[in-house]
Amino acid sequence: MNDLTDMQRTDIARIIDRAWPCYVHYANPADLAGDPDATIEVLEQLDAVLTNSHSEGLPIKVPSPLNVSEVMVLGHEHHAGCVQLARAITRCLPALTQAITHRRFPPIGEGDDPQEIRAALATVHGIYHRLDPRGEDDTPLIETLCIKQTPPIPIEVASDWQYMVRLTHDHAMGGQLAAFDYMPMRCFLTLSDARDWALLQAIWDCHILEENTAANLKDPRHQSIVGALADHDGSDRTWQLPFSNATLRFTRHHNGH
Repeated sequence: MNDLTDMQRTDIARIIDRAWPCYVHYANPADLAGDPDATIEVLEQLDAVLTNSHSEGLPIKVPSPLNVSEVMVLGHEHHAGCVQLARAITRCLPALTQAITHRRFPPIGEGDDPQEIRAALATVHGIYHRLDPRGEDDTPLIETLCIKQTPPIPIEVASDWQYMVRLTHDHAMGGQLAAFDYMPMRCFLTLSDARDWALLQAIWDCHILEENTAANLKDPRHQSIVGALADHDGSDRTWQLPFSNATLRFTRHHNGH
């Protein structure tokens, strides 16, 4: 199915994004559509990820820039709940691709609940089960996509978060670095918490080279990002961090809220 049209690939990516916006930190569904080898590779990478349960709360206020530690900037991209959901969605991609080509996936509106879209993915996967890249039992997949966790742990797998903040490296050899390369990702209910964690990432960037930290903190490029984060309105935006060259990505959730 490598002859998919650009519109079909866009539709596939849009459905996955509406089902779980965080999936983009693992893979681009438009690229996986119609490519069974790439889909299997993502599943293998997900199986190889060491899951964690970092749940340290944010500092009440951002500490002195010289006192920021690595544990403060860890993400939830390798949390078992996130890995499990990413795995279920990846298993659904071949079926979704077939449903799009056959025009059998139900239309979705801007206000449709992500949980309903995930349930639709599970239904389509059942219809085209023969395309499952692993041929595994569907029970874990259905449970992951259709049973709402109470409370949702971590927040990233829920549908009520408002802001996603993550790091990528867009200029690395071999393509964009993200979840499988230990680039952090977290989601937040409030803008202030999202800003704080984004600011911690920007400050940690000054520590990356493990030298001249104080000078890096005074660098005009870093100071410009700090000022922009302090006033950021929560809309979609990216900043390139000056010392690691990583891209800090701030994304607003578009789930009808």
